[in-house]
Amino acid sequence: MAIKDWKIEQLTGYKPHKSFYVELSMAEPFGISAIANTYDRLFVENRHDPIFITELSMAVNWKVYEHYDKEKWICKLYQSMWEQIDNHCRQNLKGNDLEYYNKCISDYCNW
Repeated sequence: MAIKDWKIEQLTGYKPHKSFYVELSMAEPFGISAIANTYDRLFVENRHDPIFITELSMAVNWKVYEHYDKEKWICKLYQSMWEQIDNHCRQNLKGNDLEYYNKCISDYCNW
């Protein structure tokens, strides 16, 4: 299975620390449950780390953008995931961590 290199660093200027985008991409050929299971695992494993949950939020946001004009069902799935992460971050991150989250979303996810 070939996974497309989306070259996110070249597109956004952000150099990912984790492989969230790739992991989600690898799940896509296996359908909605594989995507959901991958997302759930990544969310649980990273929800307490402000940098990594921010990066997961960005990866999911990039996935919304990637599928916006293509597979609407995948786009809607990623949109609901992004809303969950965004709500989690806005409710649980405080101070510098919340500022970091907001800056990353603003700087790297505005298409």
